[in-house]
Amino acid sequence: MNEPPDIKGSPMRIVIEVSGGMVQEVYCDDPNVAVVLVDWDTESCSGDDQGIVTVRDNDDQEHLVHAVEFPTTPTNQMPHETHAAVESANCEPTNEYGS
Repeated sequence: MNEPPDIKGSPMRIVIEVSGGMVQEVYCDDPNVAVVLVDWDTESCSGDDQGIVTVRDNDDQEHLVHAVEFPTTPTNQMPHETHAAVESANCEPTNEYGS
């Protein structure tokens, strides 16, 4: 039986760095986290493009969607400017792994 997550203590942090409308890097406190990006803005894509899948909505209409898993990098490896942005937003990440 699965144990419920431990919600005591500090929350897990995921920092997604975006530049030019594209995800550049994903930083996370927990090395066991899988981050999946689902992007519905696929107008210029075809069904043959890597990571493009076809899904059906509630009205049975087909849509092309870009779905890809991003590897994570420990938060203590964030560049100084990314860390400064997170800190300035009062969202200070922890350095629980990779220290």
